[in-house]
Amino acid sequence: MASQSIESFTPLPRGVEDFTAEWLTRALAVRYPGAVVTSCHIGTVISGTATKVRLLLDYNAAGHAHGLPPTMWAKGGFIEHAHTYYESFAVEASFFRDWAPHLPINIPKAYFAALEEGVQGVVLMEDLLARNASFGNATKPLTLDQQAQTLTMLARLHAQWWESPRLHELESFSVKWAAADRVVMRMLEPAYFESAVALAVPDRRADRPDACS
Repeated sequence: MASQSIESFTPLPRGVEDFTAEWLTRALAVRYPGAVVTSCHIGTVISGTATKVRLLLDYNAAGHAHGLPPTMWAKGGFIEHAHTYYESFAVEASFFRDWAPHLPINIPKAYFAALEEGVQGVVLMEDLLARNASFGNATKPLTLDQQAQTLTMLARLHAQWWESPRLHELESFSVKWAAADRVVMRMLEPAYFESAVALAVPDRRADRPDACS
């Protein structure tokens, strides 16, 4: 993203309403020079720790020549959270900006990714529905073929970065997430399962006698 400074498209969107044709044009110009978003309509909005926004887009001739898609998803922090959550949005944007382009694995394509450290991180990513992707469900087991594909992908990932000096650029998992209000680390602690969320699980499911059989 060295071809254009972050000032060209900051401040990054703070709300869904900030995704305008004008802002998207500036953002996409980082990788797709000459592309102009001629119209933008907000589609499905999925709220959560990060909010996902489906964008329906039209382009000028240059945008079509670049092969930009009619739909993409914007992901970032677009609803109010504790300020420490914003570190996680910045980390994800950093991954798609700096690391994802070099990974030999099947992941969503990012058309744009930028961050304002400690404030926001935004990714414009591929609409996987457009390539008829299926989405995992915790209650639906993987097939043997899906498991084999997953292991192959992980092997390819680890082979590329095995003992790579670039890994020294990364902070450890615990250090990075400790800075982000320890959101993930807290979910791995025994005390989490005594929280109100865990207590909402019916007794017959929380401690099944055959769980270890």
